[in-house]
Amino acid sequence: MEFADLLITLAHHDNNPNNVTIAFTMGWKAAEKGHKAEVLLLSDAVHLASKGFAEKIDIGDPFLPVQELLEKFI
Repeated sequence: MEFADLLITLAHHDNNPNNVTIAFTMGWKAAEKGHKAEVLLLSDAVHLASKGFAEKIDIGDPFLPVQELLEKFI
């Protein structure tokens, strides 16, 4: 079994857009650098797996909208 180099736990959804954005930005950037990164969705964060839910989360520059981050990370 291969374990992730970075495991990010996330328990928020649009109720805390900063945490969601930072979690997926960290995961994407770690993967971009060659690390195996995973985001574990807990509690309210499971809603992020619903189609279209992440489209409404965008905290603005310098961060990408969460939908774009998901597309890059997954």
